[in-house]
Amino acid sequence: MGEQAAQGISFPPTSLEAWRVAVGADAPPLPERTRCGVPLRHLHTEEDAERLRQSGEAPFPPEALRGEGRGWRIGQRHNHPDLSAAAAMIRDDLENGVDFLLLEFSQTVKRRAPVTPSARERGGFALSSIADWEALLPEDMPLPTLALDAGASALPLASDLLAFAEKRGVSAEWQAFLGLDPLAAWVGGTSISPQAECAAAAEVARQAARERSGVRAFHVSTLPYHLAGVSDTQELAVSMASGCAYMDAMLAAGMGAEEASGQLLFTLQADTDFFPQIAKFRAARLLWRRVVQAFGVPPENTAMLLHGESAWRCLTRYAPHVNIPRIATAGWAAVIGGADGVLLHPFTAALGVADAEARRMARNMHFLFAEEAMAGERAAVAAGSWCVDALTHDLAESAWGLFQEIHRHGGMVECLRSGWMGEMAREQREWRAREIATGVAPIVGVNVHPHEEEATPAVCEVDAEMRRRADARALKDMEKGGATASADTPPPPSLPQARESEGWERARDRGVAFAKGNDGVLPPVFLVTGGEGGGRRARVKDLLACGGMRIGGEAELTADVAAEFAKSGALFAIVMQGEESASAVKTAAGACLQAGARVVCLWRHGRGSGGEETPPFFLSLNNESDLPQCFLRIHDRLREADPREEARSR
Repeated sequence: MGEQAAQGISFPPTSLEAWRVAVGADAPPLPERTRCGVPLRHLHTEEDAERLRQSGEAPFPPEALRGEGRGWRIGQRHNHPDLSAAAAMIRDDLENGVDFLLLEFSQTVKRRAPVTPSARERGGFALSSIADWEALLPEDMPLPTLALDAGASALPLASDLLAFAEKRGVSAEWQAFLGLDPLAAWVGGTSISPQAECAAAAEVARQAARERSGVRAFHVSTLPYHLAGVSDTQELAVSMASGCAYMDAMLAAGMGAEEASGQLLFTLQADTDFFPQIAKFRAARLLWRRVVQAFGVPPENTAMLLHGESAWRCLTRYAPHVNIPRIATAGWAAVIGGADGVLLHPFTAALGVADAEARRMARNMHFLFAEEAMAGERAAVAAGSWCVDALTHDLAESAWGLFQEIHRHGGMVECLRSGWMGEMAREQREWRAREIATGVAPIVGVNVHPHEEEATPAVCEVDAEMRRRADARALKDMEKGGATASADTPPPPSLPQARESEGWERARDRGVAFAKGNDGVLPPVFLVTGGEGGGRRARVKDLLACGGMRIGGEAELTADVAAEFAKSGALFAIVMQGEESASAVKTAAGACLQAGARVVCLWRHGRGSGGEETPPFFLSLNNESDLPQCFLRIHDRLREADPREEARSR
């Protein structure tokens, strides 16, 4: 620009509208809102900056977003049920830069009741004595900063941890997060009395505030709500409402507002929607500042202890190596958003208990952020970006409105008890599920670009019998302490929890199960095409592979379809219909059936009603079909038509 000016070159003045027209003439439209409906502006002007300045809440002061040194704590989640193996992994983490450990307990312990094996894929501890704590954290290992993820058993386990720390003789400044989160435990599937649990947790917080300055008793984790499908706006509103419920409990226990706010740790889930995630972490601080000031906390003492965790619902079992960039994106957003602590899942976490290599990769992402990307050298990386500041402000305002609505409905407990919260999450969850089921929302390796030959990475082998015995001992110990739920406690709220890819994974599981009995070969599909372009055919093949199938042959509508099908060795056929007549595709379907096809489906181009189809078609698919459910039905039909299944049933 300076060289052009020196040569006397100048640019004619222009207007913002003229610029928009010039830039957008041939460009595809950009999204105007985030997934949760918050306005997403792609061009920011001085007027936007002035609007933010007038709000008085942007840009952020750096001290509100960062601490000293690197700026965030490196966390690692541990859940290997074998205590000696877990102790070795913990030692490795501590020797290589991890700042705090999150100890995850088994689902049996979290729910205070035995659970099915499928719910145990993430492993988990079942500590039932001080000796167990000593085996996990030996005397020669300095007692690190610990956090508990113990669900409904957090109270007795917090007591055990404090007794263990007392025995080890650690100072009052030793830091620990006891993980008392009764509302999340209730949402997680345990029948408890949330009011009674909050009151009991408040007593622990009151004692901790007086005796152990480094301990925070209450935890506001959005994990169960995030797994239930809530949006960014809803996640923020829920976290604020939960924080209010815990503040009320502590005030009722006789604590002051400032003392009570110092007993809270917040953990938000970071997913792959990068800029909205940055804004979400920053918006949380704005919202909590308003909340605690309403409780009477002085403005200078409204700092929020905020952690971020890579979102469990974004992890996949198939194509697990793609989890690495997902986790990195989530962690980077949390760091840029100003989280005080960040915990990243190992990329194999959805497959089972992660081994040392997967944990090393999760740990090293932090060092990449801090040292290679140099994020640790700046206090507020995103501050001053009009785009991020505007998104932060708009997201905070949207969440504040929903938070007030929760308050009008009676607060978190009443909203959960009445089903209002569950209905709110259901609408968002079902919308997102439709996007994923139809392929509109891509999940790489799951519903787009599958890697059919990717090797499954290793995870730790766990002794199932050892884990069962440990769970049984822990349950027995809790029964002695009166920690199990009684018959008159309210049932848990209805908030189903799942990872986003599970529907597609179930369909692909069926294909893998078929392949085990067929020399490793997935169910072959014969594709009958008309005048479709190569891109559309390629996308259909891609989706079939995502559903646990493979293309066994292909022919045009005008070809000898029966002969081509017979040569393919396929089990079923899909006839694609674009501009072709209904009679032409039915003729092709009939030819496939005569040649031995067990199932024939119609795949229409465009949108419209799918589902059941008149003969000769088993199903009709289109751009709006729930493809994982359709593929499950096809797998079931193929199994029913398999002569070997008939022989086995006899």
